[in-house]
Amino acid sequence: MTIGLGSIPGQDIFQRVMAAKNVKIASRASIYAGIMYLTIAMLPLIISLMAVQLYPSLLQSGSLLIPNLVMQFTPYAMQVLFLGALLSALLSTTSGAILAPASVLGENIIKPLLKNPNDQKVLRIIRLSVILVTTACVFLATARQNIFELVGEASAFSLVSLFIPLNAGLFWKKSKPLGSHLSMTMGLAVWIYFHFFEPIEIPAVCLGLLAGGLGLLVGNFIASNSKK
Repeated sequence: MTIGLGSIPGQDIFQRVMAAKNVKIASRASIYAGIMYLTIAMLPLIISLMAVQLYPSLLQSGSLLIPNLVMQFTPYAMQVLFLGALLSALLSTTSGAILAPASVLGENIIKPLLKNPNDQKVLRIIRLSVILVTTACVFLATARQNIFELVGEASAFSLVSLFIPLNAGLFWKKSKPLGSHLSMTMGLAVWIYFHFFEPIEIPAVCLGLLAGGLGLLVGNFIASNSKK
């Protein structure tokens, strides 16, 4: 739930769907991408499963199962191709993960607060946002040495703060901006509290998601009654 639903509001799915030329292309592209995810992306999982069964000693190296498998049992040319592909994937993912939130921060959050913003000023803000987001990413990467924890927390962040407001804006015509803002604030605050400060048996992401839904309802109720 965390990675699947949490990726929808992020650049992985939402931004690519919104960039499509029409609804038909966006729908088909999402279905084809899901099929490819269940076929091509399954290959490293199948290789890892086979490696565990054939070479259980490789598990001693922790999360470096496939790299060690490639380095020990493949020719030198295959090792070069593997490392090049791995480095390319890391760089492309990292650059996209930094540029996307930096552009959103500068264009959608800071720009509306400025008086008469011009292109040069917005560009400068986005560049500063890139530095800010990069600093935050470096801090998170050094604070968490486990890649699974990093992926889980990144997906949980978008799930508890963006998933409910996004769907409300798409499918609920009576949804109000106050409801979305309150949903993002309450969902994120509850998740941070129970994930970092007071962990309990119930997953913090579930509590954050419930808080986000409650915040949406309360915010829409207040906004509707205030206009009356």
